[in-house]
Amino acid sequence: MTSSGRQNFEVNSEFGPLTVLLPEFTQEVGNNPKFSFSRFMAQHTMSNYPGFEVFSEGAHDSELLRRVIRSHLSKGLDSLTVPISDETTFAMSQTFTDRKDWHAIPLKHMVMEIVVRISSRIFTGPELCRDPEWLEISIQYTISAMRAVHELRRYHPLARPIMHWCLSSCRVLRRMIKNTRMIMNRAIGNRQLEQHIKGRIDHNDALEWFEQNAKGQAYDPAITQLVLMFVSAHTTTDLLTQVILDLAKNQEWIEPLRAEVQAELAKNGRGGFSPHNLKLLDSVIKETQRLKPIGITSMRRIATETVQLSDGTSIAKGTSLMVLADRHWDHSLYNDANRFQGDRFLRKRAERGNDAAASLVGISPNHLGFGYGLHACPGRFFAALEVKIVMCHILLKYNWKLPVGEDPQPRKIGVFLDSDPVAVVNIQSRDEEVKL
Repeated sequence: MTSSGRQNFEVNSEFGPLTVLLPEFTQEVGNNPKFSFSRFMAQHTMSNYPGFEVFSEGAHDSELLRRVIRSHLSKGLDSLTVPISDETTFAMSQTFTDRKDWHAIPLKHMVMEIVVRISSRIFTGPELCRDPEWLEISIQYTISAMRAVHELRRYHPLARPIMHWCLSSCRVLRRMIKNTRMIMNRAIGNRQLEQHIKGRIDHNDALEWFEQNAKGQAYDPAITQLVLMFVSAHTTTDLLTQVILDLAKNQEWIEPLRAEVQAELAKNGRGGFSPHNLKLLDSVIKETQRLKPIGITSMRRIATETVQLSDGTSIAKGTSLMVLADRHWDHSLYNDANRFQGDRFLRKRAERGNDAAASLVGISPNHLGFGYGLHACPGRFFAALEVKIVMCHILLKYNWKLPVGEDPQPRKIGVFLDSDPVAVVNIQSRDEEVKL
């Protein structure tokens, strides 16, 4: 029992038996290399079977993957702002449309299409970001993979090596990977031909970054691209959807946000526009993530050795665990914690010593939106950039509100919190005072 009077507990979850630790242990778990995220992924996602290679790549701590994320998706993001913004303009014209009348849209479905398009622009370049087959795989692989994992998990471990060949859900995954390999091999072949004819051409996208960083090391371009989509597209979609819904419920924040974007554009122009300067928008997104994180727990880990915690609790080797994320709603940490306050973290940043932790990409034991410690989300800088750019476009180009009587709520699925997948919003295009 901790000083708070509460105890760690065990549950039977979708991952099997799971130890849930209280948030007091966030730092101990997050900073201890004996608690492994990659081992958790390997054990609980069928990563050793064909079709599930994406989980295997993520589970093996791929140094190539880390280098690409660290070098290109965590740093040097300024060069990505314009291509993301340009693709957002196109994607929104295809989804939200330019209609001046109020009309209803299925929000999460539309947001997913936008996120996958703009992510593909950075991951695979302009050749594939509008390719219907690749976009469909990008959306469906994660959904299909999780469905297949859950289905295969129903069978005894000794039966799985046979059953994965029989289940239609697993066959779907193998077909998607086969098609992805064809798509990526064709794209790389076209680039090699172009280079042979025209000389060296630099492509500022992950397809090129993996080639550069591999330095002769064998790797599978199809799997690396699916890994990037798996770890980014659905979580970014979930966050962006929830931000739009929260602002639809709290309309008083829309005009201040719009004014902030307009002021940044007026000051620096399109060429010097930096989403990093949008401190209120940063705060609003972090507040959304506080109230509706990806789940009520965070930091999925497996103990690779027996570990004794500071209170004497012994975590046996092989134990699967998570950390409770209920500090997000703790009134002793967040004043009026259940109320959406768009400038909450903007005010916190003004307090001495809080600037880094109170930013959207900042991590702290009191806000686990992007995890904490050694395995905090390495792609959070890129995700934050995408969400901010899309929100800038929405703020300048659209008015939106909820239909009368509608109050979308997150769906609870095990330990996960999913932004309402069937929420509808009414939108109307508006004339931009300044253009992105």
